[in-house]
Amino acid sequence: MPQKMEAVWRGIEAWQRGGRDPAAIGKVMEEFDPLMRQGKTAKAEAQLDQAIHLLQGR
Repeated sequence: MPQKMEAVWRGIEAWQRGGRDPAAIGKVMEEFDPLMRQGKTAKAEAQLDQAIHLLQGR
């Protein structure tokens, strides 16, 4: 999961450098921390996957 988190942060930075608004990614990631705190790691990882897909334009 750390690699996926790094990919999300790199993607957000790339979007910002390119003038794109990463708000959509932020909305997806808002749920990540609460899920992790609740021990719902599979659902948290799914949020990361969704953010990565959005960043890659899928």
